[in-house]
Amino acid sequence: MEEELTEVLLPLNNKYVKEFLVFPIEKQLQILKLGILTYKFSEQRFKTVIDNEKEDIIEKLTSQHSKELEEVKSINSNLKTKIVNLETKNKDQYNEFRNTIDESVFKEKEIIKKNLEISFNEKIDELKEKISQLEKNKEILHQSTLSHQKNFYDQLLLEKEKANQLIDKVRLDCDIKIEEYRNKLDEFQKVNQNSTLKGQRGEDLMYNMLVEQFPGCQIDTHTSKESHKGDFSLIDDTHHGMIESKNYKKNVPKNEIQKFYHDIENNNDIDYAILCSLKSGVANKPKDFTLEFIDGRPVIFLHKVKDNKQSIKLAYTICKLILKNMQCFDITKEENQIKIKQIIKSYLQNHKKLVSLQNDHNKKVNKMMSDQLSSFNNLLDIINIVS
Repeated sequence: MEEELTEVLLPLNNKYVKEFLVFPIEKQLQILKLGILTYKFSEQRFKTVIDNEKEDIIEKLTSQHSKELEEVKSINSNLKTKIVNLETKNKDQYNEFRNTIDESVFKEKEIIKKNLEISFNEKIDELKEKISQLEKNKEILHQSTLSHQKNFYDQLLLEKEKANQLIDKVRLDCDIKIEEYRNKLDEFQKVNQNSTLKGQRGEDLMYNMLVEQFPGCQIDTHTSKESHKGDFSLIDDTHHGMIESKNYKKNVPKNEIQKFYHDIENNNDIDYAILCSLKSGVANKPKDFTLEFIDGRPVIFLHKVKDNKQSIKLAYTICKLILKNMQCFDITKEENQIKIKQIIKSYLQNHKKLVSLQNDHNKKVNKMMSDQLSSFNNLLDIINIVS
C-alpha cells in the first residue's frame, strides 16, 4: 500500500530549512527521528538539572528571605521609635507654634484696631466738617429759595393783577359788543318783519361768507333785474359758478327750486351751481350736500349754511374736482353721475365723522383748560392770594 503524505510549511529563507530540503526523503525522515530523540533526551536531562537547581535556589531564597525579614523587623522597630519621637517633637513644636501664632495674632489685632480707630476718627472728623459745610449750604439755599419764592409770588400777584385788568377790559368789551349785538338784534327783528328786507339781509350774510371763504375769487352780486344769473357769481381762473342764497325759516319751497333749475338751464356761462339755504333745509332734498347734474353741470344743495360756513367751500371743492376730471369720462352719462354721487356721499360721511371727532376734541381741550384754570385758582388759594 502506498503511504499517506502530509504537508509541512517551513520558512523558505531559513538556513537550516535549505540544508534540510537538500536531503532525500528517507534521509529527511532519519534526521527528523534523530532530532526528536535528541530533543526528548535533552528535555529530560534539562528537567533533572532544573529540579536540582530549583531546590538549591529555594533554600537559598528561603535563607535570604529570613535574613531580609529580620532586617525589615529591625528597621520597622527603629521607624516606630523614630515616629514616636517625631510625634512628641511635633506636638511640642505645635504647642510652641500655637503660642507664638496666638501672640502674633493678638499683637496684629491690636495694631489693626489702633489703625482703624485712627482712621475712623479721621473719617468722623472729615464727615463732621462736611456736615457743617452742608448745613451752611443748606442755609444759603434756604435763603435763596425764600428769595425765589418771594419773587415768584410777587410775579404771580403782578400776573394776577394784569389778568384782572385784562378780564375787566374783556368784560367791558363784551358789554359793549353785547350792546351792539342787542342793537343789531333789534334791527334784525325789524328787518324780519319785512320779507324784502329779510331777503336782502340773507344776501348780505351770504356775501360776507363768500368774501371770507373765497379771498382769491371774483365775487359778483346780481340784482333781481338780471335774469338767470342767481344772487352771486363766483369766478376763479378756470370756472364760473352760480351761487343762490335762500333765507327761509322753513324749507326752501319747490317753486324756488324750479326757478333755480330754470336759471341754470338758461345760463350757458356757468360751469356749476350751488343753492345755499341759510337757516333751513330744501324741499325734496332731505340730505345736505345733495348732488345733481343739469345739462352735464354739477349742482349742489346745502342746508343751514349759516351754522356751517365751511360747507360752501366744501361744495365748491367738490364741483371743481368733478369739472377737473370731466375729460376722463362723460359726465352726461347717468351711470357716471351715479358713481360720482356715491363717491361724494362716502366723502361727506367721512367729513361729518371728522367734524364730529374735531368737536369732541375741542370739548376735551376746553375741559382740560377749565380744569387747569381751576387748579391754578386752587394754587392761588393755597398761597393766600385772593382770586
